Amino acid sequence: MATFRFRLQRLLDQKLSKKKDAARILATRQRELQAEQHYLAVLERQADNLAREILTVRLRMLRPEPVFARNLMQQTEYLGGLHNDVESIRKASAAQEYAVDGAKAKLNQACEDLTRSCREAEMLKNFRDKLEQRFLKDAERKEEIELDEAGMILYLSRRPER
Repeated sequence: MATFRFRLQRLLDQKLSKKKDAARILATRQRELQAEQHYLAVLERQADNLAREILTVRLRMLRPEPVFARNLMQQTEYLGGLHNDVESIRKASAAQEYAVDGAKAKLNQACEDLTRSCREAEMLKNFRDKLEQRFLKDAERKEEIELDEAGMILYLSRRPER
């Protein structure tokens, strides 16, 4: 009996390889997104910490204690520096939000690529399975015909001639 040979097996192998690559790329994109989100969270925590520090310094400046002018100027300069730091962190946070959005877009594209690759590979697998089933049915039919012919020949050869 002949064996089934799928002529598009190389194409199917390519599609399965693309599917594996797409899954690997998706995992990479997920890790990249997590890293970008983590860095954004770090920046937001830094901004919150600086905001608390500013509030603490302002409350210290409002205490009803005698304060030297030099100390007051130092605290004012320190507050100015903290405000500059908060502003630079906020700018970095805005830039990081764009990076997070870019990572999300790449992740969505990787998901679409994986979905497309899975669909293409599944279509070829289904096509191969249908062809194999058709091949097996045809082979079974041929075998039945051959057995019928062999049986007919045996019957006719054993039958007494008239």
